[in-house]
This record gives sequence, structure tokens and C-alpha cells, in this order.
Amino acid sequence: MSTFPASSEQEAREALLAFGVEDARLEPLSAGYVSSLWQVHSAHWGHLVLKRFHDKFSKAQVLAACRAQETVAQAVGISPRVLRARDGSPCVWTDRGHFGLFPFITGWHLEPPYQESWPEALALLLARVHEALATLPADPSSPGFMAFTATTPAAVEEALSRVRSAEVRDEEKIGWLERKLKLLSEVPQAQVVAFRRLGRQWIHGDVHPGNLLASDDLPGGLVLLDYDQASVFPWVYEVLRAFLQFALPESSAPRLQHLLERYVRAYARERPGCSAELETMVELYFWAYTAETRTFTDDEQQVRGVREFARKRMHLSEWLHTARPMLQRAVEEGLARGTGTGEKTG
Repeated sequence: MSTFPASSEQEAREALLAFGVEDARLEPLSAGYVSSLWQVHSAHWGHLVLKRFHDKFSKAQVLAACRAQETVAQAVGISPRVLRARDGSPCVWTDRGHFGLFPFITGWHLEPPYQESWPEALALLLARVHEALATLPADPSSPGFMAFTATTPAAVEEALSRVRSAEVRDEEKIGWLERKLKLLSEVPQAQVVAFRRLGRQWIHGDVHPGNLLASDDLPGGLVLLDYDQASVFPWVYEVLRAFLQFALPESSAPRLQHLLERYVRAYARERPGCSAELETMVELYFWAYTAETRTFTDDEQQVRGVREFARKRMHLSEWLHTARPMLQRAVEEGLARGTGTGEKTG
């Protein structure tokens, strides 16, 4: 999607010197949507990964991402450690970009069809990640990829005004944003007020199959990567977001409901006392997902493929609008069976 270029070998070597890594053999690993990666083979340091963060991330955001990853690595050991530069910093800042260095994890990306136990495995991993990240100081002004304060109809209206006043009218974008406003208008104001009161903490921000590895290198068998989009946000948003990344689009409605019940039950058992907030996650996710405007205002020249991505996001917003009752029933059933007693935990 992104036009972000791969880093050159020269700039990679310059960054490695700041980490104290010399005479290493480098192999390009990938140039993804938001980062560029190199495999590093060093006789002294072993097998590493050098990551250049996307230029759109500020120094504060990169530091927040590294801090989140290191917190999870130290607390529960399901993310790679963050290696330090010579000056003790978790990142290296050069004229060419921001770099991080991590141990290489041998593993393979998860691909469908997933093992039957994936809802429980994902719920366990995510609950442990959230428990670890809850220890980090957080406030709404913390640097991060997403800002919950921006998920409002007013933000959509502002985006719509900009698109309407553009030199070249884009009728498709105008239609998307108008439909967003209509969907958001159906959410009761009292519910919106309740969303604003939900507890916020650091979350990973981008849990999906491509950011998970199955591996024998770390305990638990699953490794969570790429904290670039770490943000201070209501954690229940990420619970449903991660589930849908795995469950859609292959699952039928009955299958989806069954998988979500199991997933919610496993998460609630791992984090006792969180049921009241879990009950809000369907409506919250619909609200926050639909109120997002960044994808719908980016220019195709800035982010390659953004129009098709926006179409998919609009389709999911409309699917969520109709699927909310089914998803909510699944959440409530999962919570009701969370203790095996038929009663909700709280």
C-alpha cells in the first residue's frame, strides 16, 4: 500500500554502527507498508533484524513503539527484545531515518485454515499483552498512531468539508463520508458518552495474522511483532479488531458467532473483572472504525492502493452495522459461560 522505499545497504550499515554491530552480512528482508527490514548476520551478535521505521512516525512515536514492545518482551516474553544502541537508546536516529534492532525470530506466519483452537490461543496472547501494556503510563496526549479523541462525527464532517471543497471533486470519497455520517448518527448519544468514559491504555494497535509468527523460539508458540501502531486507546477496541482480522471473511454467521463466543470466554477467563468493558466492544468498535477518516482522505499518490483499501473499510463498516446484533449475542454468551456457571462475571 505504501510508497515507503526500502533502505539502502549503506544507511543500514550506518545505523548498525550506532548499535555497535560491525562486519555484519546483510540481506534485504522486506519493504512493507510501514517499515523496511534487513536480516543481519553477525559472528558476535548472531542473527538480528534491523528495522527502519516509516518516515511518517515521529521520534516520540517510535520511542513509544519500542517501549511497548520491550514491556511485553520483558513481562510475558511473547515479543522480541529491543536491543540498545551504544548510547543506551532503544532506537538510532540518523539523517536517513529511525532504526530499531531486534533478535531474529525463526518462525512462520499464520495462514488459513487456522488450527481449531485459534480463538483461545489468540485471546490468551492478547490478554497477556494487554496486561503487560497496562503497566505503562498512559494519557490521551501520549504519542501514538491512533487518537481516540479523533473518532467523532465532527472529524468526519471536517473531512467531508475538505473533500467537497477540493479543486477536483471526488464523488466516491464524498459518498463514503456521507454514508459514514449516516451510520454514526444511529448510535445513541448516551452510548457515545459512555465510550468516552472507558478506560484507555497502551495497545498494540495492529494485531493481524501478518504480525504473528508461530515459533519455537519463544514460550507459548506465538510471537507478536511490529508495535509501530501502538496507541493509547480503549483496549476493548483491539479485542474485537484482532478477532475479525482472523475470522473474516471466510466464516458464516453461525460459525462467526461460535468462534467469537469461545474467544470472548477465553479472554475473560484470562483477565477476570473485565466483563463490563467487554460487553461494550461491539458498539465501540463499530463507532471507532466508522469514524476513522485518514484512509478516506489520503491521496492515491501518497499511499498507493488507498482507494481500494478505503472501499474495503467502507464495506466492513456497513457489514458491522448489520452484524452488530449477532456479534453482541456472541459476546454476551461468551461472558455468560466464562466461569462455567452460566452467570456473567463482573
